Amino acid sequence: MSDSDKSFAMEQNMYRIINRVLSEIPEVVELTSEGFQSFMTDISSALGRKVYKGIYLKRNKSGVFVIVSVSIIYGVSVPDVAEKIQHMVKTALESEISDSVLGVDVVITKIIK
Repeated sequence: MSDSDKSFAMEQNMYRIINRVLSEIPEVVELTSEGFQSFMTDISSALGRKVYKGIYLKRNKSGVFVIVSVSIIYGVSVPDVAEKIQHMVKTALESEISDSVLGVDVVITKIIK
């Protein structure tokens, strides 16, 4: 398997892990494509990379940086939910892959009643 194939497989695995983790957080309604997604689609298509709704990964030799864009339910503490997402995504990725997680940014685009 070539290095690019290994990198692609690693990213696919990270997307699956992040999707699974977010589906386990009851306050998260869905991944959203608002905000950075249209910008990332243009960049990623120019680089020949696949874009996943609401998830952006940036990898380098030091590790991976994650941005997730989500909608959450009305009536919850936004800072608490964002912190929960950061912690759960970081913990899951670090326990299931060999890369360090440099950071997890959370973009909350909608609050749904």
